[in-house]
Amino acid sequence: MTRDILVRGLDEEVHSKIANASEQLGMSVNSIIKDAADKWVSQLGKERHRHDLILYSDDESLKYLLSKMNELTETNWFKICCGPPKHLGITTLAKYNWLDGTIKPYEKFYQNPTEYAKKIIDSIKPQKNKQLLIAAFLTGDLANDSIKKSAKFCEWYDKKHVPGITHCIALTETIMQNKIEDILELFNCHEQIFVVKNKTLHRLRVTEENFYTLVV
Repeated sequence: MTRDILVRGLDEEVHSKIANASEQLGMSVNSIIKDAADKWVSQLGKERHRHDLILYSDDESLKYLLSKMNELTETNWFKICCGPPKHLGITTLAKYNWLDGTIKPYEKFYQNPTEYAKKIIDSIKPQKNKQLLIAAFLTGDLANDSIKKSAKFCEWYDKKHVPGITHCIALTETIMQNKIEDILELFNCHEQIFVVKNKTLHRLRVTEENFYTLVV
């Protein structure tokens, strides 16, 4: 038996976009929403693998980002952080009672980043009925020395397909002061790239394009 779908809190802009898509596709609004819901439900129970890069502009932006991440994952999440012990991100998440997965002595990370990260991964014990969220400040720290090393490290990590969601979090200035080819290499190691400025989250879309797109 089918039931009508009722979506509360759908703002006018989103509703307008769905209505326009409905006209273009020749589908009802209800069918579009049902299709989206079916795809979402189909992912339930499947092991998720997400590896994103989040750049923050300053300390206040970072603190706001982390407060929102914590707020949005109040229930049914297993939350871990790792990075330099005195990093603002680590000290802030400690106040939210996130598990600190950083392995001591931290200095060993610089000696062999992948071996160090393997130990962190091996130490993570998945919790039943909880999604894994990792806030990692390793990428940004390694980029202070070399963004090339940071990109290679992230490329290795991306191939590990660690369950759950991993957010590599780094200071924008640390990343963007490097050569564009090195920045793109780092970007390409991640599924999505976000930038946080004050209380606003921006998503960057970095795709390779043909030059004809400049004039069409």
